[in-house]
Amino acid sequence: MEKKIEEARAEFNGILEFIVRAALGLQIHEVEEDIYRRLLRLGRILLELFVLAVGTVKTGEALIRQDGTVFRFMRESGRSYLSIFGEITIVRAYYAKEGEKGFFPLDARLNLPRRKYSYALQDRMTHRAVKESYEATAASLKKDFSLELAHRPIQEVTRDCTEVVEEFMDSLPPPPVQLEGPILVHTVDCKGIRMRPDERNSKQ
Repeated sequence: MEKKIEEARAEFNGILEFIVRAALGLQIHEVEEDIYRRLLRLGRILLELFVLAVGTVKTGEALIRQDGTVFRFMRESGRSYLSIFGEITIVRAYYAKEGEKGFFPLDARLNLPRRKYSYALQDRMTHRAVKESYEATAASLKKDFSLELAHRPIQEVTRDCTEVVEEFMDSLPPPPVQLEGPILVHTVDCKGIRMRPDERNSKQ
């Protein structure tokens, strides 16, 4: 971890050196762009430092679940994680038991997404994809974050959002009764206009 701390300090000192020396002959918009790219690199290093600080979450050779089931430490396994700062590798401890599904405790600790794309990146993917094409979204992410993304993963991440729409809608509280308005019903099956029971003509 000390090596990563030194790398972060060197990157930060490089930004300072650029500002007070190399940038003096540039126009301000050029300096702005350069600082932004350097901050993205620094962000990736700091994110890697955070992951190292958390560790692999290896708690020993055995891990006992709340129900008493004992899982054995098997190995440490790396996983690719694509953040808004770039791609990093997260090394996690893996525990398993014969007849049971193994797991990585660090995945829950960090709330890692199912796909390798960070939630911060997924948010930017979907925010743009609902407004423009997948190809245009990929181009925007490349311009803003220097990320090389094909349109297919953007499409898959956007499609994932539809899986939780009903769950999200069900979680919303009902609107206050005083704010409710009249109900408008429209049919397209040519079977007449549906009416509420209290609006029907009882004489017919």
